[in-house]
Amino acid sequence: MTMSPNEIIRAIEQLPLEERRSLMERLQSRVTVTDTASRKRESLFGKFARPNLPDVSEEELNTYLREVSNAWKEDFDDIDTD
Repeated sequence: MTMSPNEIIRAIEQLPLEERRSLMERLQSRVTVTDTASRKRESLFGKFARPNLPDVSEEELNTYLREVSNAWKEDFDDIDTD
C-alpha cells in the first residue's frame, strides 16, 4: 500500500495522542542516529593523493594499465601443467 505524505499525516492525526508521541519519539531517534552518522563521516578527498608522482598523460596511463591487465596471461602461459 502506497500513501502520499498528506495521507500519512492524516492517518497520524487519527492516532491516539500516546501513539502519536510514541511514533514521534521513534522517528526522532532515527533522525538523530542518521544525523550523527552523517556528521561522523570523514571525507577521503585528498587522503590518498600522492603529489610526488610524475606527470603521466592519459595515453601513457592507459597503455600501462593495458600492460598490467594482460600480464597475468603471460604468467599463466608460463605455468607448467605437466
